[in-house]
Amino acid sequence: MTDLWAAPHGLHVTLGAPADAPVLAQLHAAGFYRGWAAEDFEAYLRDLKRTPVYVATDARRSIAGFAAYKVVDEDCELLTITVAKRWRGKGIGG
Repeated sequence: MTDLWAAPHGLHVTLGAPADAPVLAQLHAAGFYRGWAAEDFEAYLRDLKRTPVYVATDARRSIAGFAAYKVVDEDCELLTITVAKRWRGKGIGG
């Protein structure tokens, strides 16, 4: 997987992988009253053409945040965006 672009604070944005599902579920649960299950994230991550999930990671591939989308034809909808608590307020979600 190659980096798509550089994010603030030396982070890189890449497409997520099914193995990221448990971390994404944990981050999402910490940021929302009703978090999504790891199985839901894994399903999205297995169909990146229709539901791309972009993750912002450091050099060790520790996930600082992510954004999940749904793509239908020429339309794209932001499903959710989450930034880990320690990274909030630093422009990562932008």
